[in-house]
Amino acid sequence: MTDETTEIKDQEMLRKRDVLRHGAMPQIMVFVNGLVISLLTFWLVASFTGDLAQEEYSFLAQNTAEQIERSAQDIHGTLDTIATVITLLDNKGNKQTYDEIRKNVDGIGAFHEILWLYQGDDKGWKYQNIYTAEANKDYTPVRLTPDSLRSFLGKNPLSDTSIRLAQPFHPENTPVKEGQNPVQALTKALEMNNPQKGVLIAVPELDRVFENVWDQQSALRVRISVFDETLGQNIYAENRSLPSATYNKPMLRSILVNAGDNIWNVEIEFLRSPKMLFIEYIPYLALIFGLSMTALGTIYVHNNQKKAGEMAGMNQILEYRNKALHREMKTREALNQSLERAERDKRAIINSVSDIIFETDRDGKILFLSKSWERITGFKIEQSLGQDIFEMLPSQAQEEQRQDFKLLVEGKKEAYRNYTKLRNDGGTFRAVELALSMTREDQEGNLRVVGTFTDVEEHRRAEKALADAEKKYRKIVENAAGGIYQMTPEGIFLSANPAMARILGYESKDELLKKVRSANESLYVDRKARQVFIGTLETSGQVSNLEAEIRRADGTQIWVNENARLVRDDEGNVLFIEGSIEDITQRKQSEISAEKARIQSDLANRAKSEFLANMSHELRTPLNSIIGFADIIQSEAFGPIETREYWDYAKQINESGKGLLGIINEILEVSKIEGGQRELNDRVVDLEKITNGCLDMLEGKAKEGQIEIQNQIHNPPKIIADELALKQIMLNVISNAIKFTPEGGRVTLSCNVSDQGELQYAISDTGVGMNEDEIDKALSPFAQLDTDLSRSGSGTGLGLTLVDLLVKLHGGRVNILSQKGTGTTVTIILPVSRVTWQADEVPSDLNNA
Repeated sequence: MTDETTEIKDQEMLRKRDVLRHGAMPQIMVFVNGLVISLLTFWLVASFTGDLAQEEYSFLAQNTAEQIERSAQDIHGTLDTIATVITLLDNKGNKQTYDEIRKNVDGIGAFHEILWLYQGDDKGWKYQNIYTAEANKDYTPVRLTPDSLRSFLGKNPLSDTSIRLAQPFHPENTPVKEGQNPVQALTKALEMNNPQKGVLIAVPELDRVFENVWDQQSALRVRISVFDETLGQNIYAENRSLPSATYNKPMLRSILVNAGDNIWNVEIEFLRSPKMLFIEYIPYLALIFGLSMTALGTIYVHNNQKKAGEMAGMNQILEYRNKALHREMKTREALNQSLERAERDKRAIINSVSDIIFETDRDGKILFLSKSWERITGFKIEQSLGQDIFEMLPSQAQEEQRQDFKLLVEGKKEAYRNYTKLRNDGGTFRAVELALSMTREDQEGNLRVVGTFTDVEEHRRAEKALADAEKKYRKIVENAAGGIYQMTPEGIFLSANPAMARILGYESKDELLKKVRSANESLYVDRKARQVFIGTLETSGQVSNLEAEIRRADGTQIWVNENARLVRDDEGNVLFIEGSIEDITQRKQSEISAEKARIQSDLANRAKSEFLANMSHELRTPLNSIIGFADIIQSEAFGPIETREYWDYAKQINESGKGLLGIINEILEVSKIEGGQRELNDRVVDLEKITNGCLDMLEGKAKEGQIEIQNQIHNPPKIIADELALKQIMLNVISNAIKFTPEGGRVTLSCNVSDQGELQYAISDTGVGMNEDEIDKALSPFAQLDTDLSRSGSGTGLGLTLVDLLVKLHGGRVNILSQKGTGTTVTIILPVSRVTWQADEVPSDLNNA
């Protein structure tokens, strides 16, 4: 036994002892760590999935409740729309009107039927069927008998104009069928312009409304019930069993929603979806997976430890043998590195050449190709080796090239080069220069021919493209509609196209080049402007859209638009100016005429504004004296007035003077806005507060005309506006509404925000109304409508004009909707940039204003 073998056996025994001593510890560590990680993962995943499941269940329940609330709001909105139409009709509807309601009111299909119960001229109660749904065998239409009518009126439904869900009733005392929801009735009392009253009775088709909720597949619902907290009873309940209910415990959620003025308690019972069931099982799957991986890891470590011991012994034996091989390999590696370095340097030099370098045998078979072969032809080098080099050439050139190649191999011809084409992988040919330069013998004495292919395709394409571009450019220049030229900075034409000669009044471009000695002096009317033009070109190198006046060959003058640039050589020396001109005489004359007309219009408008401002200012001075003296006389400051007629005269002078002063102030305001002198003092404005203040100021006028004011503006958004201008707008519009509304009429104020975020402030009246011509007239300055009511007070006709100007100054607009004999609605629309709900949403500079 050799010393080497003895040493290997001793090391094997030491290795086995170390494996027995240290092999168990890694297995225990893997098992304990895997168990701890599995339990920790189970706890974390269980906590996360539990919260996720509860959020999902709450979201599904909330989503269903919101759908029910939206459905209830849609029903109330439809009933409000019908009530508004009937109110405007003033209880004078006819069958055609009710037909229009049925056709045009959105959402009316959500009702079984809608009745209009009203008090007739004989003080007796009557009802009119406004809408009845298509025949439904499970629904019996309402028939109001004297007894049922007396019972219904006994509940006092006319005392509240809001929409209420009435106690359930069954038409003609028909009992409720099993599994069917009780019939519910919505009521809304209406206050008409006349003493008569009425009430809308609408029977919603709840099964159809809630069917939209059932159609949603966001949850596996099995039961929905709705309990009206206001009435204290159920109004809807339905169960729908699902196949998955056999293995899935239902979840119950209860949510309160608003249904108009009633409160509904909605209970939704639904099954957990397969997705949520899967999420709830994820912690257990994670635990099983973790324990499985722990077991597999422990087994793997055990086997690995065992194999590691075996491999260590083998490695020990191989180590000694590798040392001897390593020494031998080092020697060979040094020799190979020298050979590879030389081969690499040689190939790098060859591949760096852009031309294709090739080598063939004496028959033309390819033996070597440089890397450029793949770039130029697209063929792989390995694919091309061994092929006939001449088969890569066009068929008509192959025979000639073979003959020349044969003469070179036989020594009858020197190295040569000629142009041909080389096939590429696309099936086309590329222009190349073939050069066969030398022949040599390899180590076995075989003849080898070395040559190159030079790619000249791009060079030929460039030459052709240059020729085509030059031809195309020449054709464009010759046929261009505008004049194109080249000239020296001194004004000598070098070239010009036919259009240039035609614009300048010459028969041909040759005549132009011959007769015009210096364009700077003979063509351009303003020589100083031409010198500035030349100086700008020398500074910036280019001038665009310069308008200049030019003298034609016949002496007439025209306007042209000129573009030019300065062309320099590589050293920066000026070669020539090239540019183009376009005849703009007709457009220039139109611009000059338009500018003169605009100046005259501005002067006339300014003169009018100055006249109005001066006239108004001059009138205010004596008016203030008249009003002041009238106040002194009226207050009897210098003693009592014995003749009361004088006191009445003084009062009339005072009132007339103040009215005239208001008219003058309106004229001054309009003049300021038209002259651009009116500036807005923007700040955060409380719309409700301003509205109430305006109504307080006009309360006496409304009472005098027996006009009812309905203010429906509550908690509107804050707006950014000039408070004084906003008061002027509201006072003018509300005052007009009162003025043009007959006794016993009504003026309604409302406010809302559109889907685009614009504020819509509406003032509606039941006055005389206007047609389209009268609306245009009302918006015109100093225009007044000829009606009986319009002469009840005086005015300048500037009210709506001032309103329109002030609203436009705020970036808004005024919309007037009116019908003759029915009434008018004036809507003031302010842009979204001026609407804000909270004061802290407004920029700080406006809050501090």
